[in-house]
Amino acid sequence: MRGVRAGVTKCIKVVQPRPSDFHVGRVERLLGRSAVDPNEREVREYERLTRKGVPIHTYFPRIHGFVETDLGRGLVVDFICGTDLKPPVSVSDYAKHGVRPSGLYDEMVTQSLREFADFCSRYGILGACTEPRNIGFVRTVDGFRCVAFDLKIRFNKELIPIASLFASARQRKVARRFARTIAEVEELLKTSRAHASSHGNGGPQNR
Repeated sequence: MRGVRAGVTKCIKVVQPRPSDFHVGRVERLLGRSAVDPNEREVREYERLTRKGVPIHTYFPRIHGFVETDLGRGLVVDFICGTDLKPPVSVSDYAKHGVRPSGLYDEMVTQSLREFADFCSRYGILGACTEPRNIGFVRTVDGFRCVAFDLKIRFNKELIPIASLFASARQRKVARRFARTIAEVEELLKTSRAHASSHGNGGPQNR
């Protein structure tokens, strides 16, 4: 069931230190470092969606703010895991690397991806969560559920950032990104099935 938070464990996301030869990009030079910091961007998007009443915890973990650590400033978020206490299997690992938990099948993955895409398109969530490595599945008492991470907003690279100014344009842009992601995943799954069939084992082995 979505929204169940029994025995929630938290984790801390710390941005890795920059190398000495790091090149400061144009956006940071214009807007400052906080504008490009991944954790800051994620918090801003989380707060924006929360203020709008978006049921963000349907897919994404709760964010609890910043703390200081011995590795620097970190962002505290709920740790996502299944009823088996295992972390999510990413769509990327499932489709590209053959990580197949028992009971999770291609049709479930693609259908859940479409539902998640509809959710993000409806609410204009233009984050890094469109990438297969940032979408995953955790085991529940009655199967699996789709989860996602990395809400940090993506920068608009257009000269005139229409998607940042108009909700309808933002929704269309999210839908286009997910259409590419879904097409990529479906092609990987198709290739995986063809490869498995040619070797006579009928498909990737579930674990």
